Amino acid sequence: MSRQSGPVVEAGPSHFLTYDIESTETEEARPIKTQREHLLPTERKHKPILSQLGIKKKKVAFSEDEMKLYSLARSLRNRVRKLENVRNQLKVARDIAKDEAVRHLIEELTPVQQRFLESQLRNYKCKSKARSFTFEDKADAIAIHKSSPRTYRLLSKMFILPSERTLKATLGKVSIRPGISNHMIEVLSRRVGPNEKDRICVLIFDEIQIQPHLDYLPHEDRVIGFEDDGTTRTGEVADHVAVFMIRGVYRRWKQPVAFAFCKSAMKASNIVSFYKQIVAAATAVGLNIVASVCDMGSNNIKAINALLDHSKRVRASEDDVVQDNVIRVPLPDNQYQEVIPLFDPPHLLKAFRNGLLERDCQFTYVVRGQQKRGVAKWAYIQRVVKIDREKNRVFRLLPKISAQHVDKFKIRKMKVKLAAQVLSQRVAAVINEFARPETGRLPPDAYYTAKLLLEIDQIFDSVNGGFGGQSEKKKLRRRVTQNSSHYRTWVEGKRLFSNMAFLPKNAEDRPRPKCLMGWQRTLEGFCLIKNSLQKLGFTQFPARAFNQDPLENFFGQIRQYGVRYTNPTCKAFVPFYKSLLIRNFSAYHSRGSNCEGDDDILQVTIRDFLSEPPEPVDRDGSRDQWHPPPPVDDDSDDLDAYAIPVIIGWWKCWNMIVKSTEG
Repeated sequence: MSRQSGPVVEAGPSHFLTYDIESTETEEARPIKTQREHLLPTERKHKPILSQLGIKKKKVAFSEDEMKLYSLARSLRNRVRKLENVRNQLKVARDIAKDEAVRHLIEELTPVQQRFLESQLRNYKCKSKARSFTFEDKADAIAIHKSSPRTYRLLSKMFILPSERTLKATLGKVSIRPGISNHMIEVLSRRVGPNEKDRICVLIFDEIQIQPHLDYLPHEDRVIGFEDDGTTRTGEVADHVAVFMIRGVYRRWKQPVAFAFCKSAMKASNIVSFYKQIVAAATAVGLNIVASVCDMGSNNIKAINALLDHSKRVRASEDDVVQDNVIRVPLPDNQYQEVIPLFDPPHLLKAFRNGLLERDCQFTYVVRGQQKRGVAKWAYIQRVVKIDREKNRVFRLLPKISAQHVDKFKIRKMKVKLAAQVLSQRVAAVINEFARPETGRLPPDAYYTAKLLLEIDQIFDSVNGGFGGQSEKKKLRRRVTQNSSHYRTWVEGKRLFSNMAFLPKNAEDRPRPKCLMGWQRTLEGFCLIKNSLQKLGFTQFPARAFNQDPLENFFGQIRQYGVRYTNPTCKAFVPFYKSLLIRNFSAYHSRGSNCEGDDDILQVTIRDFLSEPPEPVDRDGSRDQWHPPPPVDDDSDDLDAYAIPVIIGWWKCWNMIVKSTEG
């Protein structure tokens, strides 16, 4: 039959439509072409090379040179076919890209959606063994798989996703070993950019407890579970892991740069070594570490004191001005980097609450230029909460305060949130109201407790604000500026803690626990940071950038990865650590965490890890410092005494097994 001329649409995939204007001549209906036939037409398929020459391979014996030439010809022909296939695909993709509707649709998608759509279009006609995925596709898939393997398996049935075996192989290529990652620091410097303000950062370090256990890694031919700091391994089984992280002050970024397995707490000497190496490596690539933050662990205090003492000796030998709370890290060419050590304010607040919980606190405050002494008591806080619960059951003045905040047997001492809610302005106001003579619900000396709570609340606000902008109701929760009252609050806080003491109940109690020293040093450090940043030309900064929240969130997500397996071994910690780095662990906040969520962005991606050359496997144990004990003499009586009962016991067990098997 004849038909009128007009546009005929070749059927194919929904996103590949080819139009052709036919002639007026009659012709048979064209067969429908598939995409593979469209890209590689049958008329372009070539006959085998030997068939074109009229040679039957079975009847011809090739010489060695002829076989090499034949293999080369086949290889070149296969290469030509692949290039023709790519050329045809690019031609079709170019035609699609010129479509305004398609281009507008793609521009409206997010980068992740664009990558997903591209991978679906690229692989939907391919067999499972012929699919290809980019590094970014695999990283997105790893993020989904690590969040929920069950969900990932369901999505794999609905969409084209990398197999779980591919994801494991990708993770296996990422080299994460204990020690300092100089490669990660270099990548971090490139990602942060050249802006001097974005390069100002803080060094944070802390430890997490892990389960002591030894595991053999066959692909690396080594045993994991011993103490390992990246340069040396010992014979001690590790039960803690220390992590070092760098965090931006002005720009919201963060990056773990080192970790080490250790027995109990990390030794002060190792902390000093990591501290100096990380600061030197970061400074070498252009980052500016102005401060460091850690908790009040005894090993951390010892390490900070050692760094400060060394800096004082160096400055004294150079006849330089001695500053009590500044660490000088030596650099090449007789240069140095000044770092101001701080202790984590949330940990200090929690430690102060725990001290007030056990003993009364004596302090000095100033009223109209005169110094006065007062004693704050935890008993008054308990009494005011009890009165509020009994007298105002409906209209409570302290609705958030419960027995978990004030009862010594129910209080959760590790929760910073509970400490901040008790040592607050609201509780201070209620105590002050109940201590007034006309009220008479509390003794007049309860005023001193209210006064101390108000001072602590203002000090904590001054070191825990800034990211919320200038819209905060409390002025001290805003950014630190030249005209703000933060500096005055820090100076008054130093004087407050320097004259403060906890009244001892027995001779063993120390009047000044280490949390008071920590507060004093930290407030002095904030004063130095303000002056240091002003010298660099920056008139404001967020005080909350100087705490351990990103690292605490990291530890919380490590525990959350294991679900009920919250105490991982060294072997389990490494893939957890690796997965969080790859999937950008800032994406979610761990429920039940001991700190607020942070919006800092991870800078290093999976491509950066895969571009790093693999580390050599230490098969000869050259980094080990542990050696087996010397052999025991053969004629040792002790050896015979222990060996004979063991052999007899083994023989009895073997006979029992044989008899039970025969029976």
